[in-house]
Amino acid sequence: MQVMFRIFGLFLIIFTSLTSASAAPRPLENALDAVQQQNWQAALQIAAQDGRIATDIIEWHLHRSGAGTAQAVSRFMARNGDWPGLPYLQKQSEEAFLDAPTDVVLDFFQRHAPLTAVGGFAYAAALLAEGKTEQAHRLAQDFWVAAPMSYKVQQAYLEQFADNLRALHEARLREMLWLDAHASAEAILPYVSSDQAAMATARIALRKGEQGVDTLIAAVADELQNTPLLAHARFTWRLRAGRQDSAMALLAKRSQSAVFLGRPEVWSKGRKLLVRELISEKRFDLAYQLASGHHLTKGGDFADLEWLAGYIALQHHNSPTIAQVHFENLLLKSETPISLSRGYYWLGIAHQAQGNDEPAQRSFRLGSDYQVGFYGLLCAEQVAVPMTKGLSQDVSLPDWQDAGFRQSPVFQATILLYAADQPILAERFVTHLAETLPEDQLPQLVDFLEEIKQPRALVRLGKRKASQGYVYPRPLFALHPLGQKTYPVATELMLAIARRETEFKDSAISPAGARGLMQVMPATAKAMAQKLAVDYSPDRLIRDWEYNAELAGQYLADLTQRFEGNPVLVAAAYNAGPNRVDIWIKSLGDPRAPGVDIVQWIEMIPYVETRNYVMREAESLINYRARLGMPAQSEPFSVQLKSSVFQPLAPKSE
Repeated sequence: MQVMFRIFGLFLIIFTSLTSASAAPRPLENALDAVQQQNWQAALQIAAQDGRIATDIIEWHLHRSGAGTAQAVSRFMARNGDWPGLPYLQKQSEEAFLDAPTDVVLDFFQRHAPLTAVGGFAYAAALLAEGKTEQAHRLAQDFWVAAPMSYKVQQAYLEQFADNLRALHEARLREMLWLDAHASAEAILPYVSSDQAAMATARIALRKGEQGVDTLIAAVADELQNTPLLAHARFTWRLRAGRQDSAMALLAKRSQSAVFLGRPEVWSKGRKLLVRELISEKRFDLAYQLASGHHLTKGGDFADLEWLAGYIALQHHNSPTIAQVHFENLLLKSETPISLSRGYYWLGIAHQAQGNDEPAQRSFRLGSDYQVGFYGLLCAEQVAVPMTKGLSQDVSLPDWQDAGFRQSPVFQATILLYAADQPILAERFVTHLAETLPEDQLPQLVDFLEEIKQPRALVRLGKRKASQGYVYPRPLFALHPLGQKTYPVATELMLAIARRETEFKDSAISPAGARGLMQVMPATAKAMAQKLAVDYSPDRLIRDWEYNAELAGQYLADLTQRFEGNPVLVAAAYNAGPNRVDIWIKSLGDPRAPGVDIVQWIEMIPYVETRNYVMREAESLINYRARLGMPAQSEPFSVQLKSSVFQPLAPKSE
């Protein structure tokens, strides 16, 4: 009962802090200010006024900065083994174990396997001191081959374990080259043969784009000229130099086997780029050869390349049976709603092309379980499955104060961080809590976040659970106060853009300079402010979300008018710029026109970021309509994608 009252009291603290501008700062807030000054002693003393959880939050920061002792790190991780970010905390702290007593080192690393070369050395040395020689040697060898390390740490390994590492120097060199850990690779060159050193030097120069690479390549011994390491470096150099045909020829030759590639995964980024380029050039045979010859066994690149191979076979080789195999391969290694629904949709299309109606319908039904995603909505359309229930705000949630997680230190840390005006850090804790929470308690956690009005945390929680294969639409499409305002474009469009751009972070600034809730570029914001006859303030873009949304709403209205209310073109233009969209209309066709397949048009957008952006926007529009309790559109999803559904809201031309 006391814990219950404590949680309720903490909730009152946070609720007051979030709703009152005059609320006094919490001790933790002042302690975190001291953290910014690296004044750890003061920070810990101040935080103690807010209790044990608050001091642990400061210790969490302390150890993540690498400033803690081995003993303190060990105690902290034993006490808070369910806190977020512990792998990073451990990596930052492992150097402290170099000078720690042997029993402390052994106790810690027996519970937490070392994650860095420094930690590996500390543990191996402690094992050696305990007489566990064989275990120490195996550990040192494992880290020697696999881990980047500073020159100082390298020398420590060589001094302590020289005899056991001598036969592994070339293996270490190869691994560091594959990792592009160039400093570690160069540090080991004195310990390998001159031929290996010459090959490594040529590889590094090619990867860095340095001058004089031809001379360095010529200096490589004949037996090493064909090594996958050097071939991959040549491949990436040719891509950077714009020698696409030469890069394609090299990739085709190396793709005859996984052995010729060495590490198939490191070729994948360039492989996908070239396959899409070949599709745009209508060189479908070579495109299929490169897409299908990836030699991967799992991962996102595996899924992308299997999809590309299946797409080419289906749409350009008239081989739906072969396409079916690729889409089935994709599904076998997929776990997320986006990948699964994509696989089921295209598998269904491949079955349709073969006249296999029943398997096609089965695939679409399976895909329709993921209506939070673009392809899930397309699957649902194929089998007339209604919109997922439970999105409406009218659906009540169980009270969070009855939840089992209320006693969790991670939850209590979340509350304290919100009360200390640290929403971004609080989100880390609450989304981490959601990772391990029983599914029946998730609605209560959503209830908590809705009650304290944290839409960004809700979206991040929803995405985290989706990445684990659990789809919970309500937090995925959280509501923000801008949904209660009036803009010159549809409310669902405003919500979808803000969610995609920043996950509702008011103060976001992108590397390109886009600012605020809806990531408005300063030049665009200035033009929209002039159009609306309001003052332009770059600072307000990140301080005042309503101001940011007002300018973004006007820009969206302009795009809506320019592209006749088409949701696909408006989203693409908001992300990549309207001029690029005009170029794509010329090269890919107008997606609004009869005879142009809108799904294929989106899939062939040259920019991967924009391609994903358009899909995420499209799915969000439909889900936000349901979330807002709006009636469903009468047209099917695919028809809406081609239509001018936003045109009535666009301003009249002057």
